[in-house]
Amino acid sequence: MINLRISFLFLILVQIFLPIQVAFADTGPKPTMDFQFQFESGVERSSIVSGILFECNEADCSDAAPIEEVGPQGLYCEPQSCRATGYGFAPFSMLEIE
Repeated sequence: MINLRISFLFLILVQIFLPIQVAFADTGPKPTMDFQFQFESGVERSSIVSGILFECNEADCSDAAPIEEVGPQGLYCEPQSCRATGYGFAPFSMLEIE
C-alpha cells in the first residue's frame, strides 16, 4: 500500500515539473512566392476576392493542378496582393485571381 502511494506521488510530481509546451515539428523556412498587383493609371482598382495557384511540370501548364492546402502550404490573398507558401514548388505556375 505504501509503494502504491509513493508511486502515485512520484507520478504527480513528475507531471508538475514537466515543461508544458507545444512542439511544432515543421518550423523550418518554406519557399514563398509574393504577387503584387499594379493597375494602369485610369483603370479602376479592384480588390482580390480569392485565388488559386496551379502548379505545372509542363511549360504550357497542360498538367496544371491546384496547390494543396496542407499545414502552412497554400495561397493566401489580401485585397491587393497574394502570397504562396509551400514545401516546394513545381517548375511552372499559373495564378487564377477572382
